[in-house]
Order: sequence, then C-alpha cells, then structure tokens
Amino acid sequence: MVSRLDVILTIGLFPGLQSRGVVDKMGKAVTTLPVVRQWVHQLKKDGLVELKENRLFLTDTPKTQKLFRLLHFCLKNKIDYNVVVSEQTAQL
Repeated sequence: MVSRLDVILTIGLFPGLQSRGVVDKMGKAVTTLPVVRQWVHQLKKDGLVELKENRLFLTDTPKTQKLFRLLHFCLKNKIDYNVVVSEQTAQL
C-alpha cells in the first residue's frame, strides 16, 4: 500500500520525477500507478506538491520543508513515519 507520505518522501528525495518515476523509485508494481496519481492530485490540492513541465516537485513552503525533514529523519533512523505522522498520533 502506498501512502501519501511515501509519495511526498519520494518526490522530495528525487525531485523532477513523473508519476511513473515515483512508482519505480518506490519499488512498487505498475499497478500502484493509479493510487500514486490520486495521491499526487490530492497533494497538489493541499499545496504540498507542484507540477512544472510535467515534473513533480515539493513546494517551497515552510510547512512542506518541515514535513519533508521529519520524513527524511524517520527514514534515516529506521522509524516508521506512517505511524509517527498520523492522525492517531496527533490526538495523543
């Protein structure tokens, strides 16, 4: 299963990819491409991802930068960022 955080992290680590490239970099099957496209569309609505010349980039906002730094920290330290950055965790 591909989460929105997976998509954000992959776009942040490998800027300038297209949706198919995001799927390839995550090592997922091509069948997950519709899910990734759906997440990209939602992330564009939320202002976290922008499309420039059919290439995906993270927006240059403090909110996006902080989220990417948190996700990257979790990745480097082998922490499951899908648990750390969740609505249930925020409620605690």
